[in-house]
Amino acid sequence: MINIIVIILLCAIPILLLICNIYMMVYFQNPEEKGVSWIWRIIVIIAFEFLEMSVFLIPLDVLNAGPPEPIIPMQIFWYIVYYGMIAFAAIILPFGLCWYNQEEDTSYIKKIVYSFIFALIFLVVAAVFCVIFYIIFGVAEVPVNYQSGDLDLTTFNLDKIKAENVKPENDDEESTISFRISPVLFIISGISTIGYILVLFFGGLGFAVLPIDLIFDFINRPEPLKSAQIKEYNKLIGERALAMIDEGKEIKQLTGRKYRKRYSQFREEVYILDRGLKVLNKRRNLKGFLWGYVAIILGVIATLLTLLWMVQLVLWTILKIFPFVDWIMQWMTGPIAFFGAIIYGIFAGYLLLCSFKAVVYVGFRFALGFVFYPFEVSNTYMNAFCFNGILLVLIAFGVNQFSSETFSNFLTGSSFHSFMGEAITQLRYVKYIYKYAPFVMPILCVLMLVFMLLSKLLCKNKREKDALDILLEYENIKPTN
Repeated sequence: MINIIVIILLCAIPILLLICNIYMMVYFQNPEEKGVSWIWRIIVIIAFEFLEMSVFLIPLDVLNAGPPEPIIPMQIFWYIVYYGMIAFAAIILPFGLCWYNQEEDTSYIKKIVYSFIFALIFLVVAAVFCVIFYIIFGVAEVPVNYQSGDLDLTTFNLDKIKAENVKPENDDEESTISFRISPVLFIISGISTIGYILVLFFGGLGFAVLPIDLIFDFINRPEPLKSAQIKEYNKLIGERALAMIDEGKEIKQLTGRKYRKRYSQFREEVYILDRGLKVLNKRRNLKGFLWGYVAIILGVIATLLTLLWMVQLVLWTILKIFPFVDWIMQWMTGPIAFFGAIIYGIFAGYLLLCSFKAVVYVGFRFALGFVFYPFEVSNTYMNAFCFNGILLVLIAFGVNQFSSETFSNFLTGSSFHSFMGEAITQLRYVKYIYKYAPFVMPILCVLMLVFMLLSKLLCKNKREKDALDILLEYENIKPTN
C-alpha cells in the first residue's frame, strides 16, 4: 500500500509543482517580456521544478524505505536531481544570466560567444575553488566511541564503516575517524553548506516576513467602492492624465537642472496615476476582496508553523533536549506512515517558501537601498529570474541539509541519509558552522519580527494607504461618501 502511494505521489507532485511554477512565472514576469524568451522561461521553470522536487523527494524516500521492502531505487532519483541542480547552478543559469545582461541590439552570435565564455569562466573559477577547498576541508573528522580498525576509505557510508570496520575499545573513550571523502560528495557537501548558510539567513527572515505579511494583507484588504466614488475617481484620473500630457510637452522645452527636477516630479506623478488606475480597476471589478480572508487563515497557519519550527530548532538542534516535531513525525510514521511524511513535507516546504519570500522581500539590498536583480511581482526580467534561480537552487540544497539535521531521527534509514551520510557535517573546520550557526536563525527571526511590527504598527495609521488614497491626497481632493 505504501509503495503504491509513493508511486502515485512521484507522478502527481511534479505535475502540481509544474502548474505552480508556470503560474509563478506569469505572476512575476515583467509585462514587457510577455511573448518572448519562451525557451529560457521553460529552462527556468525546469530549474525551479528540480529544486522543489529535491525537497519533496525526502518524505517520499522515507515512505519508500519503510516496511515493506523498498521497490523504488530512490538513490538514482537523488543523483538525477542533485546533478541536475548542480548543472543549472553552475552552467545553464549563468549562461542565461550573461545572455540577458547584454544589450538587445547585440548580434545573436556575439551573445552566444559572450555567454559561453562567461559560463566557462564561472565554471573554471568554481572548479578551482573546489580543488583548493577539497585539499583544505575535504577530510571528515567524525567523533565516535570506538577505536578504528582497518577502514575502507573508498566508501563514504559512515554507518557501514562503523558496523564492519570499527571495533569497540572502551565505551567511555571517544575516538575520531578521519577520512577523505570522495570529490563528488565534497562538491555536494560544499554546495549544501553554502545553501545551509543562505537558509539560516533567508529562512530566519522569512519565518517572520511570511506570517506578518499575510496577516497585514487581511488588515489592509481593499474596501468596496460606491458608484459615486468610482465616478469621482474616473473623473480625477481622466483630468489628471490630460493635464500631464500638457506638462510633458512643457518639460521637453526645459534644460539643465530645471529639466531634471521637473522630470523627476513628472515620473512620480505618472507612477501614482498608473497605480491609482490599476487599483481602481481591481476594486471596481471586486478583485482582491476574497484574498484578504484567505490571507488571515494562511497567516494563522504560517504563524503556528513558524512557532513549531522555532521550538524544534531551539529544543533539539541547539539545546539537544527533545526533538518535539521529529518525535511526532516518527510516531506517525509507525501507525500512520503517510501522515508522518506529509508533516515533514509541510515543514520542509514551508522553510523553502519562507526562504523564497525573504528573497522577494529582502533580496540583495546594498547601501542606499539599491536592489541587485530584484524579484518583484510583475516586474521581474529574465536576468533576475536566472540570478535568483541560482540563489534558490543553492537554498534548496540548504533546505535539505538543514531539514535533515533538524529532523535527523525521521530520516534514519532513507536513501537520502545514506546518500549524504554524516560526513558532510563533520568536515574539517566546516563542522563548526553546523555546530554554532543554527543560533543565528531564531535571532534573525525575532529581530525581523520586531522590525516589521514596529514599522507597521508604530505609524500614524495602522491601515496602509492604497494608491487611490495617495492619489487623492496628492491632488488635495476628498473622496465622496
